[in-house]
Amino acid sequence: MRMETEKVQTEVVDADLLAELEKARGGPAFDTYARHLAHVQHERNAKAARRREMTPIQRRRDEIREFVAKVSLGDADRYHIHSVIALCGLPYRRPLDEQADYVREYGRNSLVVRPGYLNLSSLEKQHL
Repeated sequence: MRMETEKVQTEVVDADLLAELEKARGGPAFDTYARHLAHVQHERNAKAARRREMTPIQRRRDEIREFVAKVSLGDADRYHIHSVIALCGLPYRRPLDEQADYVREYGRNSLVVRPGYLNLSSLEKQHL
């Protein structure tokens, strides 16, 4: 058992995991905790290897997906997104022709964004 624990301890290389391992040293469940930290290290290494194979855009999406999964949202963080905007989406990058309309269609839904156009009559109605 001691040889296995020493082998597990050598697998942990990240500074934060090593600090946790040293803090737990001498505790009643040290062997179990050391195996847990080795498992966490293994998962981190696998994720890093997977991300090295990704393109920069795929890597950024994966990192954002992981960040969003960790954040717990409250009632104040909930917003309404119209279904047409959610389905059609806005451009990821600035369109090459900035004077042209941005048009996206999804089934019977469509979204048109026209740069420089502002409908003042609808804004005036909202403030009256």
